[in-house]
Amino acid sequence: MDREAGGRRKKQRLGDKKKRGTKRITNEDEESTRDCFSSHASQPSSSSSGGNEKIEFTRRELVEIAQDTAALCASTFLYENAVENVQVYPYQSRLRIEQNNKWHPDFEVRITANDSLDDCWSVLQETHGAKIMCINSASMKRMGGGWQTGSSAQEECYCRRTNLSLALQEANRQCPWPLFGKTKGIYTKNITVFKDANYELLKAPFSVDMLSVFSRPRNHIDDDERQELYSNIFECMAHAARHHSVDTVVFVPVGCGVFGHDPSWVAFELCQFLEHVGLGPSVTKLIVSCYTKEENRNAFASMFS
Repeated sequence: MDREAGGRRKKQRLGDKKKRGTKRITNEDEESTRDCFSSHASQPSSSSSGGNEKIEFTRRELVEIAQDTAALCASTFLYENAVENVQVYPYQSRLRIEQNNKWHPDFEVRITANDSLDDCWSVLQETHGAKIMCINSASMKRMGGGWQTGSSAQEECYCRRTNLSLALQEANRQCPWPLFGKTKGIYTKNITVFKDANYELLKAPFSVDMLSVFSRPRNHIDDDERQELYSNIFECMAHAARHHSVDTVVFVPVGCGVFGHDPSWVAFELCQFLEHVGLGPSVTKLIVSCYTKEENRNAFASMFS
């Protein structure tokens, strides 16, 4: 497809959607049962709290957007040094976490109602050269979930806005999907964000590191399995933040969407983990991005107040 002509058609389509209103996205794919922290927030180039009108897309449109993103990843936004930049944390391994110096002396927690990638951009505006680790609530079943088939959970939105899919291809070579019982998490350095939340190209793409972690439906696991699941998530965060000298962690309420985990319980467990283990001496900010559910924002704000 001619990219210039395709861009004109897309802009016309988005203009038509603004005039007539937006359709509600329904996901028949089972990947849509994962947490829907999908990002239709304002463009980072405007601000994360105001700016362009939020647009919802049909499943077919999301498939076309994914095709465009894949073409850009293949031609422009390559993922360099994939072998060195991707690290898979085996499920049975015990990740090393230095217990001394649990926190930076100026460590703070922020709870926002923003899209997580917009929060990453905002941090970079505050602190040039910040080392950010953004959490990806990933699919255990399928690499990138249903990002190419029109699903709209958080990971799918990440893959359509960034070159994360290329990094996950390297992870798949190291540890093939499905990942049940194989890995605790996947660390991917230098992921380039080149589209905004409405999938328009950014004037100034930016890079963040991403940590992919995994949840499961609450009604599929007992209390002990739930405890182990979130212990693994927090352990990956603490290890990766220390190992990579991260200064900002952008967290999302993993599992607190349609997977049905109680956000108050998750917030409490995270708070306890921070108190006893911490994210390490380099991390100055933990940002909890609660874009889609007010219940999640209230639960985390109450816990960290």
